[in-house]
Amino acid sequence: MDLPQPILDGPFQPGLTDPQWPVTPPGSIEDRPVDRERYAFERAGRIDPQNFLTVVTGDVNVKGREDLRDALQSLSSFARTQMLRTPDDNHIPILRELPKSWRLTITIGYGASLFTSADGDDRFGLRHHKPKWLRCMPKVVGDQFDPGQSAADLIFLIASDHPYVNVSMARALCQGNWGVAGRKESRLRVRTLDQGFSRPDRREFLRFDDGIDNLSNARNGELDRFVYVSPHDGEPAWAQNGSYLVWRKIQENLPLWETIAESEQEGMIGREKASGKPLSRQATGPSNMTPAYPSPYQTIDGPLTAHIRKVQPRRHGKDFLGVEDLDRRFLRRGYPYFDGIDGTGKASCGLLFLAFMHDLRKQFEWAVNNWQLNPDFPLKGTGIDALYGRGILSNIDGGYYFCPPSPKGSEGFAGSALFDT
Repeated sequence: MDLPQPILDGPFQPGLTDPQWPVTPPGSIEDRPVDRERYAFERAGRIDPQNFLTVVTGDVNVKGREDLRDALQSLSSFARTQMLRTPDDNHIPILRELPKSWRLTITIGYGASLFTSADGDDRFGLRHHKPKWLRCMPKVVGDQFDPGQSAADLIFLIASDHPYVNVSMARALCQGNWGVAGRKESRLRVRTLDQGFSRPDRREFLRFDDGIDNLSNARNGELDRFVYVSPHDGEPAWAQNGSYLVWRKIQENLPLWETIAESEQEGMIGREKASGKPLSRQATGPSNMTPAYPSPYQTIDGPLTAHIRKVQPRRHGKDFLGVEDLDRRFLRRGYPYFDGIDGTGKASCGLLFLAFMHDLRKQFEWAVNNWQLNPDFPLKGTGIDALYGRGILSNIDGGYYFCPPSPKGSEGFAGSALFDT
């Protein structure tokens, strides 16, 4: 079965909800019930993440609005040119199969400082056009970094199926080889670079499946609906079809984790380690991988501090703001990372966590502040998410960004409508 390809000419920037598997399975498996069920669970309407991710953050080095526009146009043009390239067969050994595409996507996000600097300077005259929930990421329990110091003007998400493709793109950004040929660019100052990878089984260093029960367009188009800004969100017109991005570098304390018995690990996650099935008595969805909690207060369906219960309690009905719990979900795209050995001799590894949503406050911030890190949810004295409460996870970098939509015309670039306001 051919892998789905990035969508380069749609209304959304590539690399958010694509590559994406078709909702309807191909004819070759349509008539095989077992394969059809597996396709529905693993693929139908879901993203198919590329094998490698590189996250680059940086600040612009320009003096005015027009200079900024020109720099962003050059960066967007560079990204599109690279995404349209096909694999080069030079230096490929004889009989080595070459794929049709490395499925490269380069996604660009804007930080709050692009609209207003940390000291309040409206340096580019964009203050009044900022997405309404975009701001510096606030510090929360589990943070071991200063979000204010980590906040950058721009973020680049480079994803592909070959590690050297990512390296090549990252080098171009770092060394200023993204503008006019033969001229070194100085309009972008790279601050950080992180590299991640994926396993075929989608497990990460805690040895649990990551991203089970993620959003899918097979469920009434929920993937697009929960990820992209619509006219009903009250955002600036230029931001429609864009998406908020939450970026976190999450370090995992593996020496501590590996001292914990498997049954206790399962209770902290809320799923069986081997199968990925939820600990709840009831489950729904393809292969019964989606938990169902008859009561949000009963531990018979798993500890109340279990990760999957704290980030999505799945209660029935609407809350006091008239919103159902399931309407606060968001898309997650996580990649394990390994940074070698730290100063204490321990392995430095964890997860490069990306989350996309149309409403930062309603979705991510609500889930984190009111559920995951609220010690009195769902009952007074419950405690926070066990993975943070026990010191297994800590956040060591991150930020809030906004990924603008794709251009509407051939002369535009990602986010160009911002400069037409």
